[in-house]
Amino acid sequence: MDELEILGAYGASPDVKKALMRLDDSVSATTPHHKPTLTRRRNAPTAATNAGTGPVKTTDTPSSFTNQKQTPASQRFESRQNAGTVSATFNDGNVALPTSWRGRCSAVTVKPAGDTSAVTKPYRYMFQKVSSKAAALDDWLSELEIEFAERLQLPDRGHPGVTSQTEMTTVGRICCDCESERVRANVSSLVLETSREFAACRVSLNLKSVSDFSLFPGQIVALDGMNTVGHEFTVSKVHQPPTPPLPSESRIDEPLSLAIAAGPFSVDDNLSYKPLEELMSKVADEPPDVLLLIGPFVDANSEEVKKCTGDMLYEDFFQALVTHKILDRLPAKTHVILAPSSRDVHHHSVYPQPPFSSFPAVNKPNVHLLSDPACISINGLTIGWTSVDILMQLNKQEVIAGNVGEKQARLLAHILQQRSFCPTFPPPKGVNMELDQLLMEHDFLPITPHLLVLPSDFTRGFIKNVDGCVCVNPSRLAKGIYSRVHVSPPAAGSSVATSTVAQLVYV
Repeated sequence: MDELEILGAYGASPDVKKALMRLDDSVSATTPHHKPTLTRRRNAPTAATNAGTGPVKTTDTPSSFTNQKQTPASQRFESRQNAGTVSATFNDGNVALPTSWRGRCSAVTVKPAGDTSAVTKPYRYMFQKVSSKAAALDDWLSELEIEFAERLQLPDRGHPGVTSQTEMTTVGRICCDCESERVRANVSSLVLETSREFAACRVSLNLKSVSDFSLFPGQIVALDGMNTVGHEFTVSKVHQPPTPPLPSESRIDEPLSLAIAAGPFSVDDNLSYKPLEELMSKVADEPPDVLLLIGPFVDANSEEVKKCTGDMLYEDFFQALVTHKILDRLPAKTHVILAPSSRDVHHHSVYPQPPFSSFPAVNKPNVHLLSDPACISINGLTIGWTSVDILMQLNKQEVIAGNVGEKQARLLAHILQQRSFCPTFPPPKGVNMELDQLLMEHDFLPITPHLLVLPSDFTRGFIKNVDGCVCVNPSRLAKGIYSRVHVSPPAAGSSVATSTVAQLVYV
């Protein structure tokens, strides 16, 4: 892209463009001008200049991944004593544990759960206007207002910023009056922001009359109460949005076996990818129907990546990793799904994140490059995931009082009720959110999925049933943990959760 194209992209006026052309002509008349040609040498040292470039300590051969020195982290991993042990088991239906986790599906079909439940191609980002962000937030609030009106049978909604002596019900977004990363929300800092229908006003909340509540910035709620003083809304009751229904037309005819792992896929202080090798060895021994791998694959937080010493582009390193460490060891019948992360140093760091760019090795019918987040259907089983550690963020931002239930189940319920993989606002640090894509162009959680995968450092890993949705935190493969799931065809009138068996296993 030359100078005129750049100026055009940023809306420069014609006068500015003409001035640049005159200056360029005057320089060209006195100095020979040669436009540089960009070339890429596979083994030449290169500096990191944008997404997909930058050196790593390896070469474009399979043996490069094993030519790593022993480091403290790698030694701890290789000397582990818990390999093969099961750390947690989910079996709400008390069905018999499978004797083998090998996949037996005659055919596997992977497709989006809805028309807009996944990003299918790259899009322009960093072009959001403040007005479009505000419109996206307001449209999302208005949609949930309709849900509340139907559930609570509201004839009308009150304005929380107007003084009134009678109790009303209003709907709005929970915000913090000090939106700083250094300040954690607390009961005294919470305010309610209404939709544009009520002038998008903000009013402080008095929650002293509510014995039990669980609130966080970005959450959309309905509140009963009144504003008797003009500047403060006294809350008497908090209503959460209804959980969306489970898929109504799903039909699972054959048992389905899945293996699920989340990155990083190598220990922090080297790029040998020993944990990934161990996982692929397990997959080769008992090939599942589907292998779901969620990034980061080339982790920007890795100590080796931070050093930036090497002679290979990150994009090339990723392709070699996928080709030699995953696809070369993948049984032909197993389908593999590769989903990116904002921490993938070679990919677009934006949320929602488009799929990885295609390359020859992944152009196979059993390889699927999908977005983050996404909600898909595999042989009738609906699965949703995101790589963002939203459980950790909710745990940091949540303000609670009274008896609000078990923490893990409560945080998972927030995600389903808010119908968003990332319901907090402002978004977590490091998540470059494109609100129009997340809230307007796509509907990533149109329904409650049968299986929800949320990798998190919040806990070591867990499996929970929340409103019929089996929620899995597979932890991180770098910690030596992955998940395996077996879903049998449910009996008539039974939910998919009661026919699901899942485990967290040490590789």
